[in-house]
Amino acid sequence: MRHPRFKLRGEAAFYHCYNRVSGHRSDRPFERTEKEKFVRILQLLRAFYCVDVVAYQVMSNHFHLILHVPDLPPSPEETCRRYKAFYPNRSPLEPGTPECERIARRMADLSVFMGDLQQRFSAWYNRTRPDRRRGSLWADRFKNTLLDNGNALWACWAYVEMNPVRAGMVQDPAEYRFCSYGAWTATGRHPFEGTDGVDRAYASLAGLFLLKDMQSLRKALRVAFVLKQAKDRHTPAKEVDAQVAEAQKPLPFHVELHRHSRYWVDGMVIGTELFVREAITRVRGPGALKKRRLRRAVGDAAAELCCFKTLRSTHA
Repeated sequence: MRHPRFKLRGEAAFYHCYNRVSGHRSDRPFERTEKEKFVRILQLLRAFYCVDVVAYQVMSNHFHLILHVPDLPPSPEETCRRYKAFYPNRSPLEPGTPECERIARRMADLSVFMGDLQQRFSAWYNRTRPDRRRGSLWADRFKNTLLDNGNALWACWAYVEMNPVRAGMVQDPAEYRFCSYGAWTATGRHPFEGTDGVDRAYASLAGLFLLKDMQSLRKALRVAFVLKQAKDRHTPAKEVDAQVAEAQKPLPFHVELHRHSRYWVDGMVIGTELFVREAITRVRGPGALKKRRLRRAVGDAAAELCCFKTLRSTHA
C-alpha cells in the first residue's frame, strides 16, 4: 500500500531523494555516458524549477540528491520568465491566469521535479540503447527524506558524497566526477552555487562550523572524508593529524559514516527530536506519533539525530 509522500507545505525544506534502477542489485547499467547525461539533465532543469540541487551523486545503478524546496511558488512574473526561457517556441504565459498559477505550483513541487527528471532520463536511456528498450527504468517510486537543516543536512551531505568511496570505485570523493563534490573540486566552484538552495544550505551550516565562505564549506567536507577514512583504516593518530592539517580545516565530524546507514534511504524525517515531532504532527497529525516511536541514529556520535521510521544498518 502506497502512502502519501511526506512533504512540508508552505515551508522551505531540504530533502534527500534516492532511487535505484529495476533489476538485480548487481546490475550496473550506468556508465560514464549515462552518468554524464543524468547530470546534464539536472543542469537543464535548474532553469525551469525553483527546486534547487544542493548535492548529487550518480552511481552505476542508483542516484542520490539533496534538494531544497522553497516555501512558496515563484511570482507570476518569475513564472512567466522561467517558462519563456525554457520553452522559447511556445506561446508565452500571461501573469495572473489560472495556467500561470498552475505552472508556478509545478515549478516548486518536489514530486513534479523528480518525475520530470526521471522521465527525461528514462526516455533518453530507452531511446539510445543498441536494442531500443521500453518500459520503466526505475524499480519503484523515488524515496524522499525530510532533513533538519543542521547536523542532519551535514551528515547526509557527507554520506551522499562518500558513496563512490564506500563502493570501492575511488579513494577520494574528489576523484569521482559524477558527484557534486567532485565537480566542485575540479572547478573550484559548487556546480549549483548561487542558487537559493545552496545559499540556504551554506547559511544553515555556517554557524554550525564557523564557515566564512563556500570554500571553507568544501574544506570542512574534506576533513569529514579524511576522518571517516582514517577511522576505517585504523590510521595512527599522528598520521590522522597530518592528514587533517593537509585538509586545512580540522572541524569536528558529527556523524560516523563507517557503515552504509539505511536511515538515509528509508527514513521519512531526520533531525532533532523536536524537529521530527513537529514535522510529523503538522503533516500526519498528532496520532501518527502514537503508532510509531522515534528511533535514534546509529552510533553514539549521531545520538542527537532522530528518525521517524525504523533505522536499519547494512554494510555498503
